[in-house]
Amino acid sequence: QARYLQLLFMQRTSRQCFLDSDHLTNLEELFDVVRTRCGRLIVYLTAETLRRPWCAGEITIAWKIHKRVTAVRHPSLIVPPYPDLEASKVQKYFSSADFKLVEYDITDTLISNAYRWLLYELHDVVCVPSNASVVGRPKFDVIVEQCLMLHSNQKVGR
Repeated sequence: QARYLQLLFMQRTSRQCFLDSDHLTNLEELFDVVRTRCGRLIVYLTAETLRRPWCAGEITIAWKIHKRVTAVRHPSLIVPPYPDLEASKVQKYFSSADFKLVEYDITDTLISNAYRWLLYELHDVVCVPSNASVVGRPKFDVIVEQCLMLHSNQKVGR
């Protein structure tokens, strides 16, 4: 699904669209792309996103440097209760303990703050249609169109 969204964004905007799963061998490089070469981070929030340490790193960096972010919420996402996102509890979400984000100056406190912001404060949110009558490409066209509308409305407002 993320790959398909990437292709649709590139097709609709004629711009490059970076997909993190293509660059998981070097996290420092991945995080540097978010810091320096990414104009906007689009977070595809599924049931697994918060469990991926590299996603936590990307989200935290974007939050920390005030990067523009759009959250695309998939119906599989179950938003954790706000108290469950405390720094002392955030590690329980990760599917792998092999990643040590603190090596990249990404602490549990920063992750906690970034997750709370992403899930409870961010205004640029698009919801994946859960209506069974919208499937296949039309479903993804709706997501891309809503994201692009959000982005164009922000340009007008500046």
